[in-house]
Amino acid sequence: MKHFAAILLFLQMSSTVLSQGFYFYKDYETLLQSTKKKDDKVNFENLLEKFHRNNELTEYEKIALVVGSTGHIGNGNKELLKFENQIDVLNDKKEYIKAIDLADKCLTIFPLSLKALLGKWRAYSKLGNEKKSDFYSGQALVIFEGMQASGHGEKRTEPVIGISLNNIDEYASKHAAGAGFVFFKSYQDEFGHTIVEYKSDIGNQYFVIPK
Repeated sequence: MKHFAAILLFLQMSSTVLSQGFYFYKDYETLLQSTKKKDDKVNFENLLEKFHRNNELTEYEKIALVVGSTGHIGNGNKELLKFENQIDVLNDKKEYIKAIDLADKCLTIFPLSLKALLGKWRAYSKLGNEKKSDFYSGQALVIFEGMQASGHGEKRTEPVIGISLNNIDEYASKHAAGAGFVFFKSYQDEFGHTIVEYKSDIGNQYFVIPK
């Protein structure tokens, strides 16, 4: 039964992409440039403002938010990676206020850090603040949905936009937990993008971190 549920989840993830037809190798560069234009409806800063206000984003806007974040100055910041990996440690030690403070520092560097958003969700949940816990889990879900809609993931030629290694890890371990994905390998494609491959009993999942 558990295996069947994992297969169903995998099919649902694929069908989401089929509904809107975004393909990384065909559409990424064009959409990335649109997110940089101040007068464009998918301008990244405007989408980020809507995201922070918790306003509802369309599926295409969620994809654009993910795409735009790949060009953010904080994405790939080495200090960010170090801070992100400390958040779970603090939560495990029940130092929830410190975890929240560190997560805030991460979000100042990069506003789409799933480690930070889910770290705040966990900390506020443990502190009994349901309102704030729900807010941060909702923000993480928007990013998960944007990633999920950005590619089929079943083929290397149709990867999911992963944003960063830590965001991919959160996606695979939490959003797609039922599929049982585990890290397999990473390598560069012919364009210099990093391909990150996860595998499971029901098939492989391919992510891309744009160069």
